[in-house]
Amino acid sequence: MKRYKYEDLLSMVKEECVEEFKLAYDQIHDLENGGTKEWMLDRICSHFGVSQDQIKSKKKNEEVVFPRQVFMAFSKVCYGDSLKSIGTIVGRDHSTVIYAKRAVQNDYLCVPARRKMIRGLISTFPTSEMVAISKYLGQ
Repeated sequence: MKRYKYEDLLSMVKEECVEEFKLAYDQIHDLENGGTKEWMLDRICSHFGVSQDQIKSKKKNEEVVFPRQVFMAFSKVCYGDSLKSIGTIVGRDHSTVIYAKRAVQNDYLCVPARRKMIRGLISTFPTSEMVAISKYLGQ
């Protein structure tokens, strides 16, 4: 199957549809390139409006802690890496990853606003990650 380059495809799109095409292309590209912790960290940072530096920092404010917990929990669920390796990415130890998994699951079950945020986030993930996270959250 021939894969077209972005520029080739863009040249075939009507001028009034270029913005729509760019959005669709980006979404497809993201789905095809999912499947790594780096991709997931980037997606979570983008969704919550924080930088990777903030996620990896020692900050403990809610705007940073929740996305960090989501990253740790989802990484463990989707990729099965060791608690230590996931904690190392964000400068935390293995026990913090255990706590994050419980905290995210509890927030999902008990806090409607958090549930809505998490659902919005996982709807942008590739199917394999979406299924793993849904099982973990008890959906």
